[in-house]
Amino acid sequence: MNEKDKKIKVTLNVNIGSSWDENSGEVENAIQSYCEFAEALAKKNDCDCEVNFDIEAF
Repeated sequence: MNEKDKKIKVTLNVNIGSSWDENSGEVENAIQSYCEFAEALAKKNDCDCEVNFDIEAF
């Protein structure tokens, strides 16, 4: 496996609706948790991690 193959790419798709309170920290907590999950997955599989976010508000 070459170095290009040793990267995990994850994308977080978030739809922020009226139920998300922007002052509650829910969005930030969700993003932080997802980053931690992706980093742990990459570490377990001995590869790098690239996290992308696709955030939409409605």
